[in-house]
Amino acid sequence: QEDGLLSVGNIVTTVQFSLDGRILAVAANDATSGFVRVFEFLPGQTWAAIGSDIRIEGIDFDFSLSKSGTVAAITSFTEQTVAVYAFTSNNGQWVLLGPEKIALKGVQRVVVGGDGNVLGVTGIEPSSNSGALVGKMFLYGYDEREDWTLLAQVEGESISFGSALAQTSNGTVWAIGGSNSVQIYHFS
Repeated sequence: QEDGLLSVGNIVTTVQFSLDGRILAVAANDATSGFVRVFEFLPGQTWAAIGSDIRIEGIDFDFSLSKSGTVAAITSFTEQTVAVYAFTSNNGQWVLLGPEKIALKGVQRVVVGGDGNVLGVTGIEPSSNSGALVGKMFLYGYDEREDWTLLAQVEGESISFGSALAQTSNGTVWAIGGSNSVQIYHFS
C-alpha cells in the first residue's frame, strides 16, 4: 500500500526516517548543489515539508537524521565541512547547531547518535604515525556551551577505513567499515 508520493524535483540520493517513522529526510541534488528536505507525516495521512530546505555547497555530500528527526548532520565534500542543524519549532526553521561548521579534510560519512547530541564523522587525513593518508573516525559531543567537542578519535590502517559508519541508537557503540572488515568500538 502506497502512503504517499513526495516530489522533490531533483535526483534523490538518500532517504532516512526518524525512529518512529513520522519524519522523513530526503537528500537530493541538481547539477551544481544539493539539499536536504524534511517531511513530517501529519494526521489525515499527508506528508508536509517542515522548515526550508537545508542547502549544501556542491553535489557530493552525506547526511544523517537523528532518531527524533529533529537534528540533521550534513557533510560537504566540496567545502570539507560537517554542519549540524536542529529544527526549532518556535520559528519552524532548521538552524545551525553550534557556532560554526566543523572543518575536516577528506570528510566522508556522518552519523548523528544519541538524541542528536553525539556525532560520528569519518575522513581521510595523514596518519599521526607514518604521515600516509588513512581513514579516521572522529566522535563529537554537543556540550553545555552549545559547541561540538572532540571526544575521541580512531585511526585506521588504510584509506578505506571509515567508508561506512553506523551506531547504536544511544550513540555509544560504533561500527566503522573499511577494507574487508568492520571494526566495532564502544565509547562511554
